Amino acid sequence: MNTRFFSILLICILAVSLLTGCGRVASEEGSTDSADDYVILTPADGSYASGEEDSDSEDEQEEEPEEYEDEEEDSSDEDYSGDAPVTQEWTLNEIENIYEHYRAVLNSTETIRITSSSSVKIDGGGYAAYLEEINDFLEENDSVGYSAGNFEADSLAFVDLDQDGVDEVCISISDSDQFYLILHFYDNEVYGYIMPARGFESVSTSGTYLGSAGGSAYTYILKTGFNGAKQIETTLAHAESEDYYGRDNKSITKQEFERMVDEVLDDPAEWYDFDDNSWESAIDQLES
Repeated sequence: MNTRFFSILLICILAVSLLTGCGRVASEEGSTDSADDYVILTPADGSYASGEEDSDSEDEQEEEPEEYEDEEEDSSDEDYSGDAPVTQEWTLNEIENIYEHYRAVLNSTETIRITSSSSVKIDGGGYAAYLEEINDFLEENDSVGYSAGNFEADSLAFVDLDQDGVDEVCISISDSDQFYLILHFYDNEVYGYIMPARGFESVSTSGTYLGSAGGSAYTYILKTGFNGAKQIETTLAHAESEDYYGRDNKSITKQEFERMVDEVLDDPAEWYDFDDNSWESAIDQLES
């Protein structure tokens, strides 16, 4: 009897174990299917495959600022080239070459491209003439303001007007009237600039000079420079009236203006007679 009891008990235990195992397997299969419906994949870049979290993340992402290219201002109507003097730098060989060009012009073996301060032609313009042909130039260019006569060079001075280390040649041209012809080297040519006598008086070794609007009194202290072939004149000080004197857009005293005039008068350039060729030795000295 005991043996039958234990056999029945063992069968019951096995039956219960078998039923319990089947239920666990069924439960696990059911939980796996259920979990698949709610899995949200989050790749390494943090984006979402689906669901509301996807749109939320896009909202949370910072918008990159739009990049704008700098707009270039149209400067076609604002060309300031040539409005200010430019100081040229020269080598020793170039300086010697410039003075040889001057020598050739003064000997009328090379032409000058003559312009005038009232009608400057910049782009290769001007009247190409030998110095001895100055009367022909005046006859063909009424805009200069001088009628053809018997003009000829009577004296000249070497002055570094633009302070670039190379002298310009200042030639006094005279007849019944008088003017000055300033020689300046640019782009392998010698340019000549006509200056009225009253606008180029008492040039100093430093390149400053005086001008007058009329009468005997000096009313301007001036200097000249160049930008390419263009001559640019600058007023350093002026006497507007007996009661007003100006410098750098500021009022100065009459005494200060007169002191500046005296500085120009006390430092005169050296002039050479044109006909006796004394200027030849001056060029030799400048080249050495």
